[in-house]
Amino acid sequence: MFNISDYFKKFARLEGESLLQKEAIEQALKEVCGIPHAGYSLKKGVLTVKGSPMLKSVVFTKKQQLLAALQASLPQGRITDVR
Repeated sequence: MFNISDYFKKFARLEGESLLQKEAIEQALKEVCGIPHAGYSLKKGVLTVKGSPMLKSVVFTKKQQLLAALQASLPQGRITDVR
């Protein structure tokens, strides 16, 4: 028999993982780049920072440290590039 609660557990786990990933990205942007609230999107392992050109240049200059911080906090998070 089909158990609907087991089916919905799959979606609860995905939501929990995305919340952890969101918190880790925001924390890394705050600690490494000094940006407390930045808009961003994550698609296919590429983190795209949205904002002013000054904000983007700060992120670009600290790109390697940001990627290292993200890999440390999210080992299975597949963030490979920052744009």
